[in-house]
Amino acid sequence: MRPVQIIIKSSQQTPSGRSDMQIQVEGNLTNKNDTWYLTYKEPEGTGLDNTTTTLKLEDNKVTLLRSGYTKLKQVFVLGEITRSHYVTQYGSFEIEVDAKDIRVELLSDKGKIYLNYDLNMAGEKIEDQKLNIMFYSI
Repeated sequence: MRPVQIIIKSSQQTPSGRSDMQIQVEGNLTNKNDTWYLTYKEPEGTGLDNTTTTLKLEDNKVTLLRSGYTKLKQVFVLGEITRSHYVTQYGSFEIEVDAKDIRVELLSDKGKIYLNYDLNMAGEKIEDQKLNIMFYSI
């Protein structure tokens, strides 16, 4: 397990407009059985308070795991629509993601993850999401 500084930039495009956000947190990078995991606690004020997020990084596949007040296991596979059950303190619902672009770059002391996907609910696109995650050893 290696401590890392994580910078997350997100952009959401909805029918009502665009929203951009950037957060910076400390987390850990871990290798288990030749698979890398990036883990961090969501900061307060993001709507994901008391939630731990883990990204499982594989070739052409990223799995987002959330535990705490929010629970989610969402798999992103390039060119595929994947479904999951999203549980929040306010209720739960089914979501789909259609991964348009997935890039994972891991170096010895830093890395980048880029996800571009459509978020769908009830079979309809509700937003275009772009996540750019950078991390480096501290």
